[in-house]
Amino acid sequence: MPNIQERPDMSWNYENVLLTLGAIDQNFGCIRSIFNSMFLRVNFLDYVHSLGYYQSDNILRSKIII
Repeated sequence: MPNIQERPDMSWNYENVLLTLGAIDQNFGCIRSIFNSMFLRVNFLDYVHSLGYYQSDNILRSKIII
């Protein structure tokens, strides 16, 4: 008998969200650009925070306006 694997759980984890948006993007190209801009904003703020340059939210708000 061949080994039959169960279908993986399609919960809304990060990979499945990206796969779903990738499939939608084949029909609606603007969705990917909006999604990417949100991730670029979050990644940029995480990068700045990882530098340790900003010590508080007040300084972050006063120095970076996105």
